Amino acid sequence: MSVPITVTFNDVRAGDVPFYVSIQTEGEYRSPQGHGDVLEATEAGSFTRTFMLPAAGDYAVSVWHDLDADRQFTMGPDYKVEDGWGTSGDPALDTMPTFSDVKVSVSGEDTAIEIDMVYPED
Repeated sequence: MSVPITVTFNDVRAGDVPFYVSIQTEGEYRSPQGHGDVLEATEAGSFTRTFMLPAAGDYAVSVWHDLDADRQFTMGPDYKVEDGWGTSGDPALDTMPTFSDVKVSVSGEDTAIEIDMVYPED
């Protein structure tokens, strides 16, 4: 049985660079495992995508907009993030979020969330 999660991404910057979406269980969180997609280009503004997950449960949705297209999450010497990013939940912006901070419960019903993107100059 597949269950859908519909995600609206807000305040996205336009670019011909990868936009990674990762949807993970607690055991998969911050690993290369999970579900999602890679968009090769984005337009400025908001857009919505529906992803099919293998089962209901708690998931974290993480987004990384690779602004310099180097396939690495870029941080400056002061450890400030230089790529765009976003996540489910409402975590503090000054600490690394935990799974509990960002989890969303996906049921057999339609689950819809919004993610506001954060960019270096924001």
